[in-house]
Amino acid sequence: MSGVGVLEQRDYEFVVGLQRSPVRFTYILLGINFLLFVLMFFAGGTTNNDTLRAFGAKWNPAIDKGEFWRFLTPVFLHIGILHILSNSYALWVVGPQVERLYGGGRYMLLYLGAGIAGVGASYYFNPQPLSAGASGAIFGLFGALLGFGLRHRNQIPPFFRQAVIRSVLPVIGINLLIGYSMSIVDNSAHIGGLVAGGLIAAMLPFQPPGETDGGGFRMFQAVTIGAIALAFFQVYRHYDGPPISLNGYSVSWTPSDGGARQTRDFVSVINEAQEAFDHSITAIASRETPRVAESMNETAAALDHLRRAPSMDETADSLIQDLLDVMESQYKIQQDVGRAGLVTFDHEIRARENMRRNAEIRRTFRDWVDTEGRRRGIELRQKK
Repeated sequence: MSGVGVLEQRDYEFVVGLQRSPVRFTYILLGINFLLFVLMFFAGGTTNNDTLRAFGAKWNPAIDKGEFWRFLTPVFLHIGILHILSNSYALWVVGPQVERLYGGGRYMLLYLGAGIAGVGASYYFNPQPLSAGASGAIFGLFGALLGFGLRHRNQIPPFFRQAVIRSVLPVIGINLLIGYSMSIVDNSAHIGGLVAGGLIAAMLPFQPPGETDGGGFRMFQAVTIGAIALAFFQVYRHYDGPPISLNGYSVSWTPSDGGARQTRDFVSVINEAQEAFDHSITAIASRETPRVAESMNETAAALDHLRRAPSMDETADSLIQDLLDVMESQYKIQQDVGRAGLVTFDHEIRARENMRRNAEIRRTFRDWVDTEGRRRGIELRQKK
């Protein structure tokens, strides 16, 4: 029967081995990304610069001071919901293919190597803004697929080689074009990851899919997991961002009666005070006296507005007074830091007590909104 191709034994074994190869690390990486995204969401938001810096985003001034773990941690952080969804989808699509081709140990070498190279390229070629994301590592996986198809073209089935090359090249080209057309995209990280992925793939020895990783690569799996854990332990040790709290709420309003102006003023005062409080906590946690001094001005303005807040009802007036007491206490801590020239352990203890008190005030405010506040057109919304 002419025109019917017969799959050679070697090619058949390749296809079967590819199908049977396990996929573990792609899903672990996705889980880490989403876990950190949720933690950042409850620590001021994933687009908050203070939160991004505290969680280990690429930030050249910190790296220049010796925070070298920031070459790794940005690979697991994302800025906004669209960012993490787009990168997660790309990793979901390409990750299993590369992991099946290379095995767990080689896959982690490719992913982290390309990710670190992407951050390094961003550090050198795009030094100014904060940046984060898995896209450099994902471009590295595309580069690895392309490199695999070219380097091992005589060892893999022809149809597989052609499919890889024909599918990967357009994807790389389109995404680079999109990156160059959008100023917010850090294309230096993409190119750095792409090149690193291709180079690492060119150096890795060929191992037919389905075969067990050697002892060296199994050890590398443990090393990479340890490196990730160590990097985020450093983030934990040096954390100076907003506190992670389920009470991260602010307010918005929908004026519904003649008292809308009064309602807006009341809501504005509450929001301003809570934002100033959060910034003051972040500044004290950073132990940087210039940041504390800067946040003190914001606290002073919030205090002045709290003292002139409109009266709503007895419960709301009591809430304003409680918040005023906490903000005054926080202002005194900031003054003490300025006089001492440093943040002491006593300052941190007092700030933590104010955090506890402020959390109670926020809970009370939620309860008030659920009853009287809604009648005045006030609604709670989760802080972004």
